[in-house]
Amino acid sequence: MSARDAVGADCTGGMGACPGQSMLPIPSDPSERGPWPVGLRTVVITERNMTVDVLYPAVVGSEAGVPNVVYSIRDEHLPPRQAAKIPDEDDPPQPVRSQVAGLPQTVRRLTTHNPLIFLSFLLRVFTPQLDAYRDLPLDTEHGPYPVHIHVHGTAAFRSASAHQLTHMASRGFVVLAADHPGITLYDMMRLGNGQEIDQEGDLRRTIAELEQLTDPQLQFLAGHFNISMLAVSGHSAGGGAVAGMGDKAAVIMAWASGGVDAVGPMLRSTLVLGGEEDGIVAYRRQQSGYEDSPAPKRLVGIARAGHLWCTDLCWIGEEDGGIVQIAIEYDAAAPVGDARCKVLTRDVPCASAAPRCSHGIYMAYLFQKLGTDGCGEDNVKNHAAWNITNYAISAAQEAVLLCDPSMDDRLAEIELVFADIYEYREQLAKRMRG
Repeated sequence: MSARDAVGADCTGGMGACPGQSMLPIPSDPSERGPWPVGLRTVVITERNMTVDVLYPAVVGSEAGVPNVVYSIRDEHLPPRQAAKIPDEDDPPQPVRSQVAGLPQTVRRLTTHNPLIFLSFLLRVFTPQLDAYRDLPLDTEHGPYPVHIHVHGTAAFRSASAHQLTHMASRGFVVLAADHPGITLYDMMRLGNGQEIDQEGDLRRTIAELEQLTDPQLQFLAGHFNISMLAVSGHSAGGGAVAGMGDKAAVIMAWASGGVDAVGPMLRSTLVLGGEEDGIVAYRRQQSGYEDSPAPKRLVGIARAGHLWCTDLCWIGEEDGGIVQIAIEYDAAAPVGDARCKVLTRDVPCASAAPRCSHGIYMAYLFQKLGTDGCGEDNVKNHAAWNITNYAISAAQEAVLLCDPSMDDRLAEIELVFADIYEYREQLAKRMRG
């Protein structure tokens, strides 16, 4: 029996629950989805008017006949001038699935010569479908559920790490993720919109909303979650936003960022995750961040992973290097003499024939490095990185917030379970000063 088989052998036997909690049996393999279907509601909260997805454990069976949640990048994450170029008939709700791996050869030939066809095709493909269902009834027979709040990175959006968010909710967490003003894809496509970037402040405002629970949009959660049992995570810039949350969160997770700044009265566990080949935030930053973080703490390094291993952004068109690389390869040319050819990058090809503007796709050059780091053929495959991420984050938070000590053992075994672990470190006892 393999180590992975041994971990999952009693996959329905994980009965982690803290005093006062009632939970369905949760798989003992933390990379496996949990027993709950995932409900999703989208709300707009706080004085910053943040759009927030709330994912939660729904009544088992209530998802039957309900369509999966599908996001339209055109409608939600493109500025109006660019979104207006794409008619409704060219933006059908075609969901992304794992077999969508780049543009078919026929489409490649067409889109190379017609940027509007390219953009409409891109937006049809880039409609992430989640294993989540809108407005399902919350499972009120179990709980109260712990809470996880995730903070996205630069030029991303609330569903950028959808595979992780839905995974956690399926295992008994209420999960929130917001579009953070000033730093979303929408904002970056406009080179800023004048809004202050305040991700830590946004996070604290969201926590305050859950503590006070005065907003009618959140009343459906009343009595069924426990905000004092809180985990927070952040990717890249979002990791910096969560680093100082030890006064509120029992578990802090920094993804492709650094470590945890200081001990807080609530902090009980730290998890630092990083990619060996991260070209945006070098892996040594995760190593030093781990070293500077308070114990108990763990470091998981993923072999051959770049910056985007914990997001869906390389999954789209993965055979062609991810969504940004497709945009650049198939619709990169700027008109002859256009300043973009000189200013944005030395590699921008200039059209030798009639001018052909890219209708905003040229903006992809501004984010080429950020939006493609980890999307190469030699990088770890998306699903392999997601499995590691889901395993590590679920084990780390369930050990504390579901009072399941077996999850400490699962983390200690991670190098035996997955081949793509670059390194694993842990320090579970606080060092005494002497």
